[in-house]
Amino acid sequence: MGGFNVACAALEALVRGLAGEVGRDGVRVVGLRPNFTPETAGAKDEDLPDLVDDTLLGRLPRLAEVAGSAVYLASDAAGATTGVVLDLSCGAIVG
Repeated sequence: MGGFNVACAALEALVRGLAGEVGRDGVRVVGLRPNFTPETAGAKDEDLPDLVDDTLLGRLPRLAEVAGSAVYLASDAAGATTGVVLDLSCGAIVG
C-alpha cells in the first residue's frame, strides 16, 4: 500500500494547490475519496470482511452515496467549498 498512499497524498495536494491557483477565477476544485465500493466488483459487504472490519460504520460506501456527494459538490449548495477532499470511506480513513 506504500505507493498507493503516496499517490493519494499527491492527489490531495494537487486538489489544494490547484484550488489556490484557479480560485480567484471563480473555479472550485474538490476531490472525492471513497473507500472500495463493492458494486464496482459485483460484490457485497459480506464478501469483503477485511475491508468492512476496517471501517467505523461497519460497511463500505455505495456508488449512490459517491454519486450523491459528487452532485452536491458540483451544486451551488456547495459553492463555498474548494480545496478539500471529501472522505467517503465509511470511517476507514479518519483524519
